Amino acid sequence: MSRPPKTDPSREDGRENPPSTAEYLWKKSTGLGWRDRPLPKEKPLLSISADEISEYKDVFMLDDQALLFLNWLNCHMGRDKYFEFTRKLFNEGSVTTKSFQALILVFLPSAKDDIHTWLYTIDYLRRLRLESCK
Repeated sequence: MSRPPKTDPSREDGRENPPSTAEYLWKKSTGLGWRDRPLPKEKPLLSISADEISEYKDVFMLDDQALLFLNWLNCHMGRDKYFEFTRKLFNEGSVTTKSFQALILVFLPSAKDDIHTWLYTIDYLRRLRLESCK
């Protein structure tokens, strides 16, 4: 698998672009980051402990996978619902894994299995890819 072109990290509105599916899959298949540095062993988002965050920060697990998940939520909820979702999320006193998942289900009731896949596995199924959401 050849290295895909790097996505431009910023947009005109100043927000960061999500990684492309090709970029993410290349990293998954090679285990290498953009400077050909080995990536830490891939783990589901919710199995990364507080002690491991510095090891995973700024590499595909907490960067690409989290951005892909949030963009997937935005795509499936729609812009207005997603903004309402994030407003409620960030106005919570504290957020737990359980409350986060429950809030997603308020706005996207049919997504229980997909949420589990995103948070508890390292699978990146075709139905979860951004290009499947048009």
